[in-house]
Amino acid sequence: MIELWMPLAILGALFQAINQALKKVALRADGMNNVIAFLSCLTAGVIFAALHWYSSGALWQDQLTPRFWNAIRWLAGANILASWCLYRAVDKAELNFLMPFMSLTTLFTVIHAKVMLDENPTPTGIFGIGLIAMGAIIMGLIGRQSVKTAAGQAHHQNNKSGLLYFLVSCACFVITPAYTKIAVQESSALFTSLVLDCCMSAGFLIIILGFREIPKLTQA
Repeated sequence: MIELWMPLAILGALFQAINQALKKVALRADGMNNVIAFLSCLTAGVIFAALHWYSSGALWQDQLTPRFWNAIRWLAGANILASWCLYRAVDKAELNFLMPFMSLTTLFTVIHAKVMLDENPTPTGIFGIGLIAMGAIIMGLIGRQSVKTAAGQAHHQNNKSGLLYFLVSCACFVITPAYTKIAVQESSALFTSLVLDCCMSAGFLIIILGFREIPKLTQA
């Protein structure tokens, strides 16, 4: 299973990229972002439920510990808040302005993993993180110069406003890997994914109903 981490990580990054592209398109309709999040989490939950039932013969797992449920609470809350803030950030700011700050997530995740799980990064891992952060910052500086020249002060102000939402999203994503590992250790990867996606879909449904976004979509 350890040998599979690289292709699984690549697949995860690919699906995240497709997910973000769909969300960027969805932002053209007011209120559509949370609907997309609800539908994607609900669909993922159904798929993981089917896979869990196929692999274990049951939809639910017995003897779940308080440590598991505590991790799920943090995961669901952090992911919902991170997704909502990310929608707002992408709606306001340019991606080439925001992405260098995403590299900070990787750095702080290493620190959080040390505090929560007592895991130390390898020298190779630190070197790789440094390269990613340096490359993202260089690309962001190049993109930021062209943005300032073309868009002017108003566009730059939108970038700064979007950055505040983006930093909140990054802060949430810093803590999720450690809690994900805790939840998986207390159950399984499939069951954790099943419960997390169901909780997130319920959370986004509450947001949709609370902000009354359904009438906005029917009027769009």
